[in-house]
Amino acid sequence: MSARWLEGVGLHTGLEVRARFLEAPSGSGVIVRRTDVGLEIPARPEHVSPGLRCTRLVTGGACVETVEHALAALVGLGVRDAILEVDGPEVPILDGSALPFVALARDAGLHPAPPGWSVAAAWSFEAGDGSISFEPGDGVEVSSVIEFEHPAVGRRDFAWSGDPVEFEREIAPARSFGFTTEIDLLRAAGRIRGGSLASAVVFGDAGVLNPEGLRFADEPARHKLLDLLGDLCLVGGAPLGRIRAFRYGHRLGAAAFARIRDRGR
Repeated sequence: MSARWLEGVGLHTGLEVRARFLEAPSGSGVIVRRTDVGLEIPARPEHVSPGLRCTRLVTGGACVETVEHALAALVGLGVRDAILEVDGPEVPILDGSALPFVALARDAGLHPAPPGWSVAAAWSFEAGDGSISFEPGDGVEVSSVIEFEHPAVGRRDFAWSGDPVEFEREIAPARSFGFTTEIDLLRAAGRIRGGSLASAVVFGDAGVLNPEGLRFADEPARHKLLDLLGDLCLVGGAPLGRIRAFRYGHRLGAAAFARIRDRGR
């Protein structure tokens, strides 16, 4: 039986796209495959070209945008080897969370593995108003602090201990979020062409615009942690050690994880 496809629109391109997971040989890492153009892109820092509001992988003139939610599902489940097939230039946004990709990974029979690397020494990286720090440790500990002026969001934090069940229940359902004050600017930049209240939480002056409300009181904090976990896939997943991020964004992660590649952990 062939692996199941997920179908939806790309958040930024607005195109109808499909994605699915396939098993990969042990040690191969995570590979993103564009089936429409016949190209494969290893999910590694050297292939990241930071996009506006997404993580984008590029090789040979082709790219795949918004890979972070699918990759977060792999990291959260402890999967280190997999193929993510996409038949277009972007992974579908679906409901804006990683939960559909968790189900997809389970359906594909992907297998977890222990952490593949450890933080060898304490170090930190800063860019703009964000920062991320790494410390050695015996277990997995990844935490993220957000800080926004909007009163419905404010300053919040959330942490993950490396438990797949905890990830699926507490982090994977958290959706992408944004603010009405950003929409016109993003659309003018050619972004969020496929965005809607079905694929993101939107905060206006009076609070949440989505009629169903929030899935968690601190949903934005959980989603930022989800984004961080997805980007950690670029360096082999969550390590043994402590990672703490403040005002995390994909550009911060791309720069920090390139340093990991260069410094050898």
